[in-house]
Amino acid sequence: MAVTSTAWYLALSLLGLTINPNSSPSTEKGNFATSCGNDEVHTQCEAHCQKNCTNWDRPLICPHRCLSGCVCKPGLVRDDRGVCVSPHECRANTPGVVKASKPSCESACNALCFLQTVAMRGRCTGGKCKCW
Repeated sequence: MAVTSTAWYLALSLLGLTINPNSSPSTEKGNFATSCGNDEVHTQCEAHCQKNCTNWDRPLICPHRCLSGCVCKPGLVRDDRGVCVSPHECRANTPGVVKASKPSCESACNALCFLQTVAMRGRCTGGKCKCW
């Protein structure tokens, strides 16, 4: 797992991408408003890479740079109108949006086992994940 993670992060860094947009980014000046809405806060570096209704449930892979601007407060995401909402309020008619639902134990378990062992499947027994 450590080798796979190291290779993944190395590949991302070679492409100029990072999973953590705060890790020593290059600085660029953005033309973003400094006056933010009610459910927004101003940030010095994270305006270029924000959670929205189509990506809220996955880790963001962001360009390795810094742009200031307004972002949604923690726990909120941008909808298709640019408004900060709870992920569960994302509109059903937003293209590419599937209503928020908790993943099944089986699908989450399979993903976890695959990532940990690179080839095993997972099985849920009594609500607990077991890799085989």
